[in-house]
Amino acid sequence: MIIDRLLKIGQGGALRSVLPHMWVKIFCGAILVVDILLQPWLAVPRFGVDEIGYYRDLAARLRIVGEVVGEPDVRSDGQNLVVEVEDVFTGVAAVHVHGKIMVKAQRYPEYSYGDILDISCKLQTPPVFEKFSYAALLAKDDIFALCSQPVIRRINNYELRINNWFAG
Repeated sequence: MIIDRLLKIGQGGALRSVLPHMWVKIFCGAILVVDILLQPWLAVPRFGVDEIGYYRDLAARLRIVGEVVGEPDVRSDGQNLVVEVEDVFTGVAAVHVHGKIMVKAQRYPEYSYGDILDISCKLQTPPVFEKFSYAALLAKDDIFALCSQPVIRRINNYELRINNWFAG
């Protein structure tokens, strides 16, 4: 069809009316190809060392200090806690980080909104299943890591004040 239009060059500048439309189609096609090629790379979040997602899927357990920032989701077999992380202790160094994690804790003791917790666990990337992405569900709430089988200790306000005082 375009070839037919190009062959009719002598009929009132048909070439000038076809070329702009052809360039728009080429440009849109190039954008589509680039989008398709970059989609897998763009879909994976990238984290810096000051973000909790950076510490996912490590072999060692981490010690994490953070605050419960949502009402616990209490179930018969346990409770899910959304924790805003403040510090991560890797065994080598303490790092001040930000970000939220989902902690799958035992049913008891019960935790509350505002509790400061000292948690030891391995952080994992939320799974993506064939028909459902748990990672996408959590990502909409800015949660990028799971903490399962944690050892949890509640930090009281006195301990927190003493630690902050010594930290300077």
